[in-house]
Formats: sequence, structure tokens, C-alpha cells
Amino acid sequence: MKSMLNRVSRPLWALPVKKAIPSARAFSPIKDRDHYLWDNWSVFHQGSWYRFALRAPKFKPCQKEILDEERHHHAHVSLYRYDHPHSIRPLSVFEPRGHDPKKFDSAMIWSGSCLSHGHDLYLFYTGVAAEPKDAHGQAHFQRIGIARYDVKTQTLIRLDEPLLCPDRSEAERLGYGLHHDPKIVMAFRDPMVELDQSQGDLHLYFAANYHKATRPDHLGADPLAYGAVGHAICKGFDLSQGFTLMPPLPLPKTYHQIELPCVKEIDGEKVLFFNSVTFAGDQRIQALRAYRFDPYGERFVPFCGDQDLFVPLEDRFGVTLTRGPQGKLWLSWFDQRSHELSPLIPLEGRNLKALQTEIYQHLYSPSFLEKKAGPPSQS
Repeated sequence: MKSMLNRVSRPLWALPVKKAIPSARAFSPIKDRDHYLWDNWSVFHQGSWYRFALRAPKFKPCQKEILDEERHHHAHVSLYRYDHPHSIRPLSVFEPRGHDPKKFDSAMIWSGSCLSHGHDLYLFYTGVAAEPKDAHGQAHFQRIGIARYDVKTQTLIRLDEPLLCPDRSEAERLGYGLHHDPKIVMAFRDPMVELDQSQGDLHLYFAANYHKATRPDHLGADPLAYGAVGHAICKGFDLSQGFTLMPPLPLPKTYHQIELPCVKEIDGEKVLFFNSVTFAGDQRIQALRAYRFDPYGERFVPFCGDQDLFVPLEDRFGVTLTRGPQGKLWLSWFDQRSHELSPLIPLEGRNLKALQTEIYQHLYSPSFLEKKAGPPSQS
């Protein structure tokens, strides 16, 4: 039985996968035999690439195995620096502040993004507090934090309070849902920061949920599909003033889960990218999706007609796009089976169609698959 992804997207996915796309400037993948590695994000700072990644041990101190599905509850952030494309130096590990359960990041630290400003790096991340706990005894409440990383001393300075904390009444008034349903993963996380060069403002996009009572009618009636892209603005790059929470971005569709949203300017227009998870029965469908910003309707529309599927993600996820030197986009992801980080790869495409084909070819190129199963099945 053909998968839903291939049914709607056969023209692109039927393309032959090239032997490899040569790129002398791709930076090496990152592997860690003793840890799970997954969501990762990068920043180019003072001539070097810095790469952050979620990391969790595969064994507890007592040597009891931590299963793949349990890694999120043991997550922290690891930072690496490339001295050159094939030399990776681990720099720091940012642990949850478990010594103080009242801190907003006392239980877990999850995905984020990084901004190079002056001599320092500013890390935007998700903090999960030890309290309150859900019905299963797990910490779940998410807030967005900020930390300054001093590159010279390799120290991280964190604020005691979150940068963006969802006040329930205000968030619900704007259309956000902070519910924790056993079948709906709470989402107020994965902050991705973009600087608006024309206005000088910082825009923060993050994974969120619509509120059950106010989810727009045009998004359908799926009782578990509440995924949204949240939005907040910091005027004039003045972080001391904090971010103002805005309503979720006006998308024409919703998903069971949205992760790692970002907005990039491609060929003169704004494009929203994010990783999505949807379910069709027992089938889990993953994809990188893309929407163009329609300035006339002040909403996002699928990048090609009614087609929002940019690239299918069968056993790769956490796809991120980062601006590097000369404004070029760089691509990264992680492998869900090996939990290794992909190479950090410069992209040559200057429009959406070229980028779509190039990203697909990189994700499924045999040079990156070696002992893996190969490109997406057509059956």
C-alpha cells in the first residue's frame, strides 16, 4: 500500500537519487557512541561554526539502559566547534538546574537556536521544570529561556527567569493551548530566532498548540491535531524589554506535532519551514513542510499550490536551515536510527524548487547512507 507521502508527491520522490552531491565545504557529521544525539542547530561566529545538539546518555549511572523513547527525560545540550571541516571539538555541556526544582529549566533542556551578537553567542532554548508533573509523574511544563555564552571563557550565563513564560489567560486569549492531554504533546518549545534586517526587530518562532476552544474552524475537526507555530517579537533588538507574545501564525492547515519552525528569506520572499508529524491510523508520517508568506492576505500559503510537503522524512528528522557566510543556507538533520548528526552542508539553490531537490538529494544520497536502508520506498 502506497504511503500518503508518496501518493501526493511522486513527481519529486520518483527522481533518481544521485550517487552523491560533492561538496568540499561540508562539515563532518558528529557521532557519540555513549549518547543519543538528535535535534541540533548551528551558528557561524567569528570565523568558526558552532553546533549545538540535544544529547542524552544511553545508560544511567547504575548501568540501567535508557531506551530511545526515554531519552527526552534525560536531555541536555552539548556544544561543539569545528576548527576546520573535519575537526570537531566538544566545548561545553549545558545541564538542567536540577539542584533547584523551582527553576524553569530544572528538569530538562530541549531544543532552541543561537544568535551571534558582538563577541558572544546567545542561546535560546526550551526549559522544562521539575514541577508541576503530569498524570504519569513526568515533568512537562515548557518555557523559553535565554543564556549568554562567553566564547573566550567557555562559560554559560543563564537568567533565573524565563524569557517567554506562557501566562495561561493571556496565551489562551491569543489562541494558544497549554493543555496537557495524554494524547496531545504539550508544545511551547523549540524557539528559533530570526533578525528582521529591515526593521531591526527579533522574531521568535516556536512550536505550539492551538487552544481546543478557539482552534480556527478551517483547520478541520481532527481531535488530536492542534499543532501551531507560535510567534513573539522583540522590538529593536532590546532583549532587556523581553518578547511580546503574538497570536499563532495563520496557517491553512494543522498537524499532530510541529517542531523546529523557522522563517527564511528565499528569492526575495519569506518562507516558513518546519518539521511535522501526523498520523494516519498507526502510520506515523514525518515531513519537512514549507509555506510562503502572502503579504496581501497576511497569512502563510503552501509553497506550491495546495502542496505544503517539501521533503518526506522517513528516518531523518530535525531538519534545520541556517544562514552562514555570504548569506548561504546550510542544512543539517539527525538520523533517527543511529542517533548521529548529519554533516553540516552548504546549499547552492537560490529558489524553492532548486532547494527542494537539493535537500532531498542530500538527505537520501548514498554517500550518507552507506549501511542504511536507502531512499524512501515507492510502495
